[in-house]
Amino acid sequence: MTMIIIHHLVQNSEAERPVYDAHKPARNLVGLTNGRVFRSADDPNHLVIRSDMTDRNKAVAFAASKK
Repeated sequence: MTMIIIHHLVQNSEAERPVYDAHKPARNLVGLTNGRVFRSADDPNHLVIRSDMTDRNKAVAFAASKK
């Protein structure tokens, strides 16, 4: 299985988590599964998101979208 890893800087990681969780159906529609969110020990607002992907083009397009 191929994975996508995204580094994302947010204003408030605790406020962003419910937003991430709410987008699970949209992620699943484009083939992103088994998502994991990690926070940097140095900056908790620097997130690293790792997901398995079935279709690279769909995953990259989704990651670049504002959805």
